[in-house]
Formats: sequence, C-alpha cells, structure tokens
Amino acid sequence: MAKSKEKPKKEKAVKSAKPVKAEKTPKVKAVKAPEAMLAPATPPVAKEEKPPKVKKPTKAELAKAARAQALSEEEAQLVKKWQKLQKQYAEEKAENYAISGFFEIKTPLSHKVHGWGLVLNRRENYIDVIFETGMKTLIINYKG
Repeated sequence: MAKSKEKPKKEKAVKSAKPVKAEKTPKVKAVKAPEAMLAPATPPVAKEEKPPKVKKPTKAELAKAARAQALSEEEAQLVKKWQKLQKQYAEEKAENYAISGFFEIKTPLSHKVHGWGLVLNRRENYIDVIFETGMKTLIINYKG
C-alpha cells in the first residue's frame, strides 16, 4: 500500500474585472450671493427669560432670622418698659453718669451717649441700666 502524497489543489479565485471609475467632475466654488438677492431674514425670536433662581435659605440663616425676630420682640418690650419707667420717674432729677460715681437701684441717670436711663440692678462695681436703646451694663466705683 503506497500512500500517495497528493496535496489537494487550491482553487484559484477568479479575479473580477476592475470597476470603471466615474469621471471626476470639477469642483465649483460657492459664491456668496448679495444680500439683496437673499430672502428677507426673519427677525430673531427673543428667548423667554427664565426667572432668576431664588436661593433657599440655609438652616443657619433661618435660625439667625428667628433669633433676630425674637430679639426685636424683646427690644419692643424693653422700649415699652423704658417708656413706662420714664413716665413714672419723670419727676425725679436724673444724675449725670460718671464711672467713679455710685448709683442705687431705681435711680434715674443721664448718660452722654445713651440718654435717660434707670438703674435696675447693681453688682459690686457694675450696674444694669435700661435705656431707650436697650439694657446696658455700666461700670461704677472706678478708682483710677
């Protein structure tokens, strides 16, 4: 038995004819037409303006606003109290405030900046005075 060493023959692909190229057409440059020849342009449409974005307040800002409102209510109460006390103690002469002076509780005094006030509380070298602008702590008995 003899084996034949025949290799299978590869079939050659038939080459097809090359496609015929179309003739090149010359490129034409675009020429701008005068504006008069163009159709009338439509006016540009205005875009709808969006309302500006409103920044939402933060928790800290809300808390600060609440404190300010509470303070303004307290201030309103202090002003009413001051007005009531001023009417009540209007007959008494107000002493001029001096840092070295000594003031008793419920003594009216006159301050250069804050105006008329009434001493509500006294601690060692300090007095709490109600003025039209609010409560102030002033120094007394200063030996300087």
